[in-house]
Amino acid sequence: MAAVRVGFLALIWVFIALAAGVIRTDIFGERLETDKPSPQRRGLRRRREDKKSQAVELPPVATRLVLTEGRGQGAVYPLDGVMGLGRAHNSTVRIDDDFSSSRHAVLRPEHDGSWLVEDLNSTNGTYVNAVKITQPTRVGPGDLIRIGRTQLRLEP
Repeated sequence: MAAVRVGFLALIWVFIALAAGVIRTDIFGERLETDKPSPQRRGLRRRREDKKSQAVELPPVATRLVLTEGRGQGAVYPLDGVMGLGRAHNSTVRIDDDFSSSRHAVLRPEHDGSWLVEDLNSTNGTYVNAVKITQPTRVGPGDLIRIGRTQLRLEP
C-alpha cells in the first residue's frame, strides 16, 4: 500500500513539473533563432535594349510593419530578416493581446523581396485579410495581419 502511495505521489509531481514547463513556455516563449538576411529591395531595375537604358518600375515591396489596431497602436517595425510575432518578451514584434500566443506567428522574407507569414500552431490562429491561414502565406504592401484583437499592416 505504501508503494502505491509513493508511486501516486511521484506521478503527481511529474504532472506538476510538466504543467510548470508548459506555463513557463507560454509566458516566456521559446527562443526563436533569427537569421538576419535583408530582403532584396525592389525599386527601379534597369535593363538594356538596343543600347538604350530604360527604367522598368516593379511593384512596391513592404519595408515596414505598422500596428494599426490594439495595444501599442501606431508602432512601426522595420521589416528586416525573420521576425517573431507574439506575447513573448523576446519576440521581434511583441503583441500585448490576451488572444495571442507567446510564439504566435513568424514573418520571413523571400528572395524576391516578398514576405511570408506563418502561424506557429497558435490557439486562436492568424488571419491575413480576414482569412484564417493554415499554411505559410505570401503578404505584401497593404495586406492586414490579425492576431487576436491586434491588427498589423505591411507598408512600402
